[in-house]
Amino acid sequence: MLPVLAYLGGLGGLAAVLLTDVPPEPVAGGAFIGMQALGVVLTGWAAFDRRTTPHQRRPWQLILLSWLLWLSAGPGLAAAVSGGSRASGVLWWGTVAGTLLQGVALLAGVMMFPQRRMNRREWLKFGLDMATVAGGGFMLTWYFILGPALNRPVRLDPISTATLAFPLEDLLVIFGICAVLLRGAVHSLRHPLPTLLAGVIVYLACDVWTSYLTVRSGVHPYRSESQQAGLGVWMLTGMFLIVLAAGQQIRHARLDRDTARRRHQRGVPGIAHLPFLALGMGYGLLVAALRHDDLFPWAGLVLGVIVMTSAVAVRQWSSLQENQRLATTDSLTGLANRIRLREALDAAVDAGNAAVLLFDLDGFKQINDGHGHEAGDRVLAEFAAVLTRSLRKADVAARLGGDEFAVVLADVTAPEQAVMVAERILAAARAVRTPEVSGIRMSVGIALTEPGLVPTEVLAHADSAMYAAKRRHSHGWQVYAQTAEDLAEGLLADELTNAIRGGRLAVVYQPIVDLADGRMVGAEALVRWPRPERQIFPDVFVPLAEKIGVIGELGMFVLREAAEQAAAWRAVMPDFYVTVNLSAHQLREPELPARVAAVLNRAGLPPRHLVLELTESALVTERTDIPVLEGLRAQGIRIAVDDFGTGYSSLRYLTRLPVDVLKLDRSFVGELNGEPEGSAVTEAVIRLSQILRLSLVAEGVETEAQVRELLLLGCTTGQGYHFWRPMDADAMGRLIAQPAHT
Repeated sequence: MLPVLAYLGGLGGLAAVLLTDVPPEPVAGGAFIGMQALGVVLTGWAAFDRRTTPHQRRPWQLILLSWLLWLSAGPGLAAAVSGGSRASGVLWWGTVAGTLLQGVALLAGVMMFPQRRMNRREWLKFGLDMATVAGGGFMLTWYFILGPALNRPVRLDPISTATLAFPLEDLLVIFGICAVLLRGAVHSLRHPLPTLLAGVIVYLACDVWTSYLTVRSGVHPYRSESQQAGLGVWMLTGMFLIVLAAGQQIRHARLDRDTARRRHQRGVPGIAHLPFLALGMGYGLLVAALRHDDLFPWAGLVLGVIVMTSAVAVRQWSSLQENQRLATTDSLTGLANRIRLREALDAAVDAGNAAVLLFDLDGFKQINDGHGHEAGDRVLAEFAAVLTRSLRKADVAARLGGDEFAVVLADVTAPEQAVMVAERILAAARAVRTPEVSGIRMSVGIALTEPGLVPTEVLAHADSAMYAAKRRHSHGWQVYAQTAEDLAEGLLADELTNAIRGGRLAVVYQPIVDLADGRMVGAEALVRWPRPERQIFPDVFVPLAEKIGVIGELGMFVLREAAEQAAAWRAVMPDFYVTVNLSAHQLREPELPARVAAVLNRAGLPPRHLVLELTESALVTERTDIPVLEGLRAQGIRIAVDDFGTGYSSLRYLTRLPVDVLKLDRSFVGELNGEPEGSAVTEAVIRLSQILRLSLVAEGVETEAQVRELLLLGCTTGQGYHFWRPMDADAMGRLIAQPAHT
């Protein structure tokens, strides 16, 4: 209310100048000084308002400094405007200096308003927009001031300095405000900055018109009282708007910060059109200049047009590129969308030797329902980052919608190559940790391109394979089955998955004995799949379980059964231990040690009574195996290398991997015939185990002669049909209960 009253009072005084014989000097000076004093008061209030944060107050503190400088130059400004060329030189110089410093402080304050952060692409667009605005401003200054001034002798006096300096400084302040507006610092038209911009624009109009007339005539143009009063009205209006901006800041100091932040992101409507307004103004000045052949040199207008046109052209090209990118990019994840995926798939089918991986996140609906859609978006973004890290530049990852993703792999000639990529992505996704999920699980369908297939058919094949994987709830992958044999394998895979989850597999036990006296010391747990129609042996269904991604469930099933039985049998045989086979795929799971520990705790079996067996060929990924094996061994669990001597590891593994037991493969035991040639490998393995201080168990012992030769060579523990065949838990319990084995 105070700014309005002061403004109306000033207008009334200036109107009295036109209607009466009141001298204009004291009226204009009083109106200016009064408005400036009010500006100091209101801006000071905004600068030290405790309802706002220090960050919000900092711009207004600099604007307060600009008001103080302006107030100090006020008497000189009032006298200069009202007195025109009669004003003293000293007074004019003081006015010029104070006003210029005031503009510098105002510009610094404007630039202190908070502005949103921008990425590289946004900085480019911002720079081009500012170049367009600056080009238009330069043309305005050239048309009215600089161009005409070049046709006159250069003089160093207050009027000439003010003529050139005031409009240029106004333009700089306007550029600063436009820069802040274009960077999204303003959330609505009620923000003080638009009002501040309007006030500076009014002042710019006054300064440009005054400077233009001064350059044309060479003297101050306002000699009549009406001219002085008219100029005073416009200058007072500019002051009023700048004062009103401080009042807006005070009135909206209690605006909720969250609301302000949301509005800040939207920005002021129409701000994006500022460069086009500058472009239109520049071309309008160019058209106007065509009517004056001898008005001034054309270089400035031509330069301004070149700058603006170039900036707008580059801006439009950048926008076209961005629109094209947005049209083919998923806005949430930054991956390709369906359009770009189709283009990549078309190219892959034409080139041949490609594969499509289709991903569907398991349990994603529960994440959305339990934690909200924002949490679901975070999970999707995390998985998109996994895809980006796991693929080559030639590959294309896309989000199809919801929680479905697809990947087009180039230069794939065999399913195994696509499977390796799928397993790498699955492992990386399991390692993701967010507040909502501990690892991302998914089902993956894999399909390869083939001659005669169109892109939609390849994608349909991958979709079919993905749903086959999802039906097994395996969190794994499935390659599309094309032949009758593949289809049969797919049916068997589904049956195996259901058997594992339905508890229809069985665990049998083969005793491990002391070769010297035949006393049982432990047993190896072996899995069987009893099927009434046709028996499926472990060498068939265990690799199938690995292929379809359910080997982890199979391994944990055997471990649970064996641990519970061993805990019960220890009541009769306190030193009894059980050995359980682990797959190489299970070693890729960082959480395996914790899962094994949980099973042992639940069963009540001490870790030292468990031996985990791994085939020698499973120990080839040293980087991932060592941490998992060390985590198991740290609990007291022993690690055995099964079928030793048949794989392709080297002795280096035995010196670096945490291994406790070697199991001599049955093929070497079968060669024992009392001759040195038959026992050479067996003797070498026994000596190696002794040197490395590892326990040794001979597998496949079938004759008494083999027992005697193993004892002579130094092997004291073995298992095989010579002692017992694998038996079920009930038979094993009865055997343990016999006095001869207690």
